[in-house]
Amino acid sequence: MEQGMDPTAELVRRSAAGDPTAFDCLVREYMNTVLGLAYNYVRNFHTAEDLAQETFVQAYQSISTLRDGARFKVWLLRILRNKCIDHIRRNPRQLSLDQDQELQREVSHKAVQAPAQEPEPRRITEEDLFETLDSLRSDYREIFIMKHVDNLSYKEIADLLGMTVSAVGEKLYRVRSMIRAKLEAAGSN
Repeated sequence: MEQGMDPTAELVRRSAAGDPTAFDCLVREYMNTVLGLAYNYVRNFHTAEDLAQETFVQAYQSISTLRDGARFKVWLLRILRNKCIDHIRRNPRQLSLDQDQELQREVSHKAVQAPAQEPEPRRITEEDLFETLDSLRSDYREIFIMKHVDNLSYKEIADLLGMTVSAVGEKLYRVRSMIRAKLEAAGSN
């Protein structure tokens, strides 16, 4: 590797030159991020796995077109985002059925384990957080997860979504405010 070269850029360079082990390293590095973001879009683990696999196949086939290897992560996530959006457009009913089935399992699980009486005051749980995230518009949920789950920088999010960095900051501020208000309301119930 050249002195001072970004390790990801070097793996991209080697992958573009036909080194399959370099691309395997990229897959191992980014698989959890890609899979997590895909699941956030489609809410079905098996579909998310398929979309992640399709994303890596497309990335492998077109990696030689990537001019700046240091931007691999944003490039890869843009491929994934497009695949997820295409999937949702092609299968809108499937998505809602998958979500309905998950919700039904959740509700039946809660019904079995529901306490007879809730203690006061009620603490905010991880479940409250997930329900709050699920209640957000998809674009709000997407940007929140990109920042706080996938740990993308404001710049990476801006590049991925075609926004300015300041617009990302403003949207994240609104999303955090909405989440805080919903969680406070859930905690007071």
